[in-house]
Amino acid sequence: MEGPLSKWTNMMKGWQLRFFVLDEHTLCLNYYTSKEKVRKDIKRGKIFLKGAIIGIDDTDDSTFTISVDQKTFHFRAGDADDRDRWARSLEETIYRPPTLNHRENVPR
Repeated sequence: MEGPLSKWTNMMKGWQLRFFVLDEHTLCLNYYTSKEKVRKDIKRGKIFLKGAIIGIDDTDDSTFTISVDQKTFHFRAGDADDRDRWARSLEETIYRPPTLNHRENVPR
């Protein structure tokens, strides 16, 4: 899944629009400052999702959190449906059993 979300930043003390790409293979949520930087793969940062917990904020209907490694990241989607799509995709990625690499698991 990919698309725009606002991310709370303590540096700027506010919401910053970022473009996010969920990488299901590396269990990372990569983020970029613009769509152009997504195309050029110039990341602003990444959040490692192994062991992460997704939370639905009750402050409004479009915010959610990712808690991992004793940090909590706050996000705001365009609306409740978009938030629910992101939360569902993130949870499915985090809790999906690892896929087997057939070459590594074939008896010799």
